[in-house]
Amino acid sequence: MKARASWLASLVFSSFSGCGFFDAVCKPADAHCSPGALFVLYYSSPKAITSFSIPSQGLVGVIRGAQISIIAPGLTSFTPMIAEFTTTGSEVRIGAVPQLSGVTPNDFSTNLLYTVVAPDGSTQNYTVTVTAPLTYGGGSLHIWVRASALALSDGAAVAAWPDLSGRGNAFSQAVLANQPVFRANQINGLPAVELSAASTSNMTIAAPSGTLYSDAGADQNGSLFAVLASKGNSGQVLLNLGGGNGRQFDFGGGGPTTLSQGRNGVGFNYVSTASFADGAYIGLGVVQNGATLISEFHNGELKGSGAPACCPTYITAGAVNLSFGGLNADVAELLYFNTALPQNEIDKIFCYLRTQYNLGAANGSCGN
Repeated sequence: MKARASWLASLVFSSFSGCGFFDAVCKPADAHCSPGALFVLYYSSPKAITSFSIPSQGLVGVIRGAQISIIAPGLTSFTPMIAEFTTTGSEVRIGAVPQLSGVTPNDFSTNLLYTVVAPDGSTQNYTVTVTAPLTYGGGSLHIWVRASALALSDGAAVAAWPDLSGRGNAFSQAVLANQPVFRANQINGLPAVELSAASTSNMTIAAPSGTLYSDAGADQNGSLFAVLASKGNSGQVLLNLGGGNGRQFDFGGGGPTTLSQGRNGVGFNYVSTASFADGAYIGLGVVQNGATLISEFHNGELKGSGAPACCPTYITAGAVNLSFGGLNADVAELLYFNTALPQNEIDKIFCYLRTQYNLGAANGSCGN
């Protein structure tokens, strides 16, 4: 018996003159199975994690290949937590420490590498990432809306979009004719909110919480993340913070399928040159670090960066606007921090978004 990183079984058949349904496993040099042909069957010893959760926090992991991603929307600090998991392996460990489902506590503030050991001794690694946006940027998340948090039916008007940041910064639109529309099953089985220029749909946070603008450095620093599909926009506003002279994110500064940032009424300080497919969902990110650097990300991959071309400081008062009525886009999720997130936290945000919405990335990091 031979081994090939798995169990191998060799069966000798002496009564077949042809392969028949054994063609899938019988491939001799002459492409014909004669009496006494050797059939080689490979059996991969089981070593998978098939479910993963942290019940004390009501968290359920999404398994995608060897990555297990967990979003912890209400977690404000990390203390050791106990995971429950199911596995086809004979043993699970982190390093040399055995892991017992429902028993072993761990610190999930950094990524954990779970190793599943199969009965034959072979192993499979899984990286577990817990994304806790409320803990990032020193607790600087001020706006977080997600279409899947809306309890609406397909085609329903969206009058209010609750804020998950805990700041009370919910978007609203009182005028029925200008309300966006809830669309079910848009991306990876999840819904989105449709904004349409035809109905001049838009939403506003009329009186955002005071610290959105007053935190130290908030007049320059900021991090925007959004999962959306832009549909035929040119020079249209996605998000404006503060109205005139406020921070603004536009589609079309560098072309109709680009997202650029600037100061309303003054000009762009970052013009994107990285286009994306019109009408297709993508995870976008723009992070400004003071007057030093603005970086653009697509699904977690860095697509461009540079010092602000102009006007790195913004007005620090006024309403927040989701479109001014001219936008055609379906928005599944949007997060805004009034700080410049470090790379590790950017990676963890995108790790969650990629897993949640099944977004592709050639070099997608989940941080550490």
